[in-house]
Amino acid sequence: MNRDIVLWAAPMRKSNVALAICLLLQGCALVQNQQAIDASSLLIGRRRAAIMECAGIPEQVEKAGGKEIDIYWGTARHLASGVVLGEANCNVSIVFEADRVVAVNYTAVDPGILAPLESCADIVAACLP
Repeated sequence: MNRDIVLWAAPMRKSNVALAICLLLQGCALVQNQQAIDASSLLIGRRRAAIMECAGIPEQVEKAGGKEIDIYWGTARHLASGVVLGEANCNVSIVFEADRVVAVNYTAVDPGILAPLESCADIVAACLP
């Protein structure tokens, strides 16, 4: 009888470890998702030069209606965001009016279910206080 318990317990330990790792990785994805959400409001009012210091030079710059839009492209690895694993892409558009941020917009390609903006965090995280 003891032998039966030992044989049954080994797979249970492995599945518990796998579950713990998945939960830990999902927690990281949720933190990154929250960073992107926070950046949408925390970057408002910052000067363009300050954004370029922390986010770098944008891949593309557009001008429309007196506004300047800096577009950053990012490719990041999804670790555990929902069911999406592998590479994910995100475009971050930072809109400036009179040299100050007025909006931060995200376009995530193939976003995760629980943390859709996870792949966007790498672009804006360095700009957060």
